[in-house]
Amino acid sequence: MADEYTCAICKGIFEKSTPEDEALAELKEFFGDVSPDDCDIVCDDCWEKIRPDKHGIVLPVSEHSLKN
Repeated sequence: MADEYTCAICKGIFEKSTPEDEALAELKEFFGDVSPDDCDIVCDDCWEKIRPDKHGIVLPVSEHSLKN
Protein backbone atom coordinates (compact mmCIF):
# COMPACT_ATOMS: atom_id res chain seq x y z
CA MET A 1 0.00 0.00 0.00
CA ALA A 2 1.12 3.54 -0.68
CA ASP A 3 1.81 5.81 2.27
CA GLU A 4 -0.81 8.37 1.19
CA TYR A 5 -4.37 8.19 -0.10
CA THR A 6 -7.02 10.56 -1.39
CA CYS A 7 -10.32 10.44 0.51
CA ALA A 8 -13.13 9.44 -1.87
CA ILE A 9 -15.52 11.88 -0.17
CA CYS A 10 -13.68 15.08 0.78
CA LYS A 11 -10.78 14.57 -1.68
CA GLY A 12 -8.23 15.43 0.98
CA ILE A 13 -4.83 13.73 0.89
CA PHE A 14 -3.89 11.82 4.03
CA GLU A 15 -1.14 9.57 5.34
CA LYS A 16 -2.29 6.04 6.04
CA SER A 17 -2.31 5.47 9.77
CA THR A 18 -4.18 2.16 10.06
CA PRO A 19 -2.25 -1.03 9.31
CA GLU A 20 -3.59 -2.84 6.23
CA ASP A 21 -4.63 -5.94 8.19
CA GLU A 22 -6.74 -3.80 10.57
CA ALA A 23 -8.35 -1.94 7.66
CA LEU A 24 -9.23 -5.23 5.95
CA ALA A 25 -10.71 -6.60 9.20
CA GLU A 26 -12.86 -3.47 9.57
CA LEU A 27 -13.98 -3.78 5.93
CA LYS A 28 -15.09 -7.36 6.57
CA GLU A 29 -16.79 -6.43 9.86
CA PHE A 30 -18.93 -3.73 8.28
CA PHE A 31 -19.43 -4.96 4.72
CA GLY A 32 -18.87 -8.73 4.71
CA ASP A 33 -16.86 -10.43 1.99
CA VAL A 34 -16.26 -7.42 -0.25
CA SER A 35 -13.08 -7.15 -2.26
CA PRO A 36 -10.93 -4.15 -1.30
CA ASP A 37 -10.56 -3.58 -5.05
CA ASP A 38 -14.27 -2.75 -5.17
CA CYS A 39 -14.01 -0.13 -2.41
CA ASP A 40 -12.89 3.45 -1.99
CA ILE A 41 -10.85 4.75 0.92
CA VAL A 42 -12.25 7.50 3.13
CA CYS A 43 -10.56 9.56 5.84
CA ASP A 44 -11.43 9.13 9.52
CA ASP A 45 -13.56 12.30 9.64
CA CYS A 46 -15.65 11.24 6.62
CA TRP A 47 -15.90 7.66 7.92
CA GLU A 48 -17.37 8.94 11.19
CA LYS A 49 -20.04 10.78 9.17
CA ILE A 50 -21.05 7.69 7.15
CA ARG A 51 -20.44 4.81 9.58
CA PRO A 52 -23.37 2.40 9.14
CA ASP A 53 -23.53 1.52 12.83
CA LYS A 54 -23.90 5.18 13.84
CA HIS A 55 -26.91 5.57 11.57
CA GLY A 56 -28.85 2.49 12.66
CA ILE A 57 -27.89 0.47 9.58
CA VAL A 58 -26.94 -3.16 10.13
CA LEU A 59 -24.41 -4.40 7.61
CA PRO A 60 -23.53 -6.38 5.69
CA VAL A 61 -26.72 -5.83 3.78
CA SER A 62 -27.97 -9.03 2.23
CA GLU A 63 -30.48 -9.45 -0.57
CA HIS A 64 -32.85 -10.97 2.01
CA SER A 65 -32.65 -7.93 4.31
CA LEU A 66 -33.55 -5.63 1.41
CA LYS A 67 -36.80 -7.49 0.78
CA ASN A 68 -38.08 -7.08 4.36
